[in-house]
Amino acid sequence: MERQVEKALKTAGDSANAFLWRRICRHLSGKLRIGIAGRDEGTVRRLIQQVAEQNKEVRWVQLLIDDLEDPGLGMQDAMLGAHALLWATPLAAALGSEERECLTKLHELGCPEQRAVFLADSHLLSRITDDPEREAKEVRRRVTNLIDDSWHVCDETELPGWITQKQKQLSQLASQRRRAVGRLLLAEARQTAEEAVFKADHDVVEVELLLTQKDAALTKARQRGERTAAHMLGTMRRHTEQLLVDLRAFLEALEQRLQAEIAEVDQAELVRQTLPHWLNHVVEHWMRQRLDQWTVDVMTELKEGRITEEDAQRAQLLIPALH
Repeated sequence: MERQVEKALKTAGDSANAFLWRRICRHLSGKLRIGIAGRDEGTVRRLIQQVAEQNKEVRWVQLLIDDLEDPGLGMQDAMLGAHALLWATPLAAALGSEERECLTKLHELGCPEQRAVFLADSHLLSRITDDPEREAKEVRRRVTNLIDDSWHVCDETELPGWITQKQKQLSQLASQRRRAVGRLLLAEARQTAEEAVFKADHDVVEVELLLTQKDAALTKARQRGERTAAHMLGTMRRHTEQLLVDLRAFLEALEQRLQAEIAEVDQAELVRQTLPHWLNHVVEHWMRQRLDQWTVDVMTELKEGRITEEDAQRAQLLIPALH
């Protein structure tokens, strides 16, 4: 069982609890270990001194209740590795609300099933009452009513018998405790794994949603881009075709005009030298003006076609590159 639990914890990726499980198994395989806890530190210390002298074959482990809210490996090692648990409460002020909260927390954290509330410091009752015996019985009755059946109640006269009984049951207690702790650690590992799977599933859903939204946005942008590009190319094609028509008409008119003007010039050599430069200047000047007008006409039509300013700006950059 020990190897199976350790392997399962390691497989679940819970190396900390796998290490804790090995330590707990070593604790439970040795002599009887009894954890002692209490709200009053003085009461706990006195109890440990008393029982340690009388029961040297028992390993007494003090549990620090300040660690109950956020138990670390040390607290878990001490509590889960104990065969039994004693909660020490003074008879003069037995089991207040804070102590009951601690008992509930210990139960939630997996304290041993063999547990008892010990009514300590009976000698102090004589200082506060004329009938200590009657007061002790009344306190015991009240404590018994405040706790559930999983807790045993004992006083100083009953404690030695309770300890002896646990020593006789050591082998059985160790086996029961290993099963209980194993179930607890495996349940924690399973819960952690299920939470990780749930989070991973949630992340996958979010990613798929984002991808779907992104795909939709990309499709919309692509369709918009295709419409814009088609409109821009169509506009530029029409105006370019008109520019070519105008250029052809200009060149034809220029040719007719030149024929008449050249016929009036007697100096053929002068015409041969100056005509190319003059034609280049005239055509270049006409093309520059016409391209400027072409740009204005294209941009005007694009804006009238509800093209965005950004797309129109791109069109303005494209026009010179086409010519």
